[in-house]
Amino acid sequence: MLALRTTETISREAIAAARAGERVAIFADTLEAAQAFAGQAFELVHSEDRAHVRRQIGDASVSFPEGGKVNFLSTGHSSRGRSLDRAYVPAAIAHVDAAAIAPCLATSRNPQMIGYFPE
Repeated sequence: MLALRTTETISREAIAAARAGERVAIFADTLEAAQAFAGQAFELVHSEDRAHVRRQIGDASVSFPEGGKVNFLSTGHSSRGRSLDRAYVPAAIAHVDAAAIAPCLATSRNPQMIGYFPE
């Protein structure tokens, strides 16, 4: 079954997974689109989370004390050396970009590459 997700739903899912200790990345077609995801996700982080929010353009992320983290990246960004449990990617991602992201999921016990349709 194909479930269509909105960008807000993806941001909510990613933050919830990171709160639980997962390593997550949201990839978007452009850096601007990745920053839009970051902006939505930052609004979902509460002071009681004790999370570290990094707003640097090109390296935006949210880190939680339990070890979970969400990175916001463009598909053209090098994902080399990253270790992820979950990656959100545009449904129309180029094969070469998906192939570059896939090794990041190799060390996860439950790897997930989740496609979405950009709004």
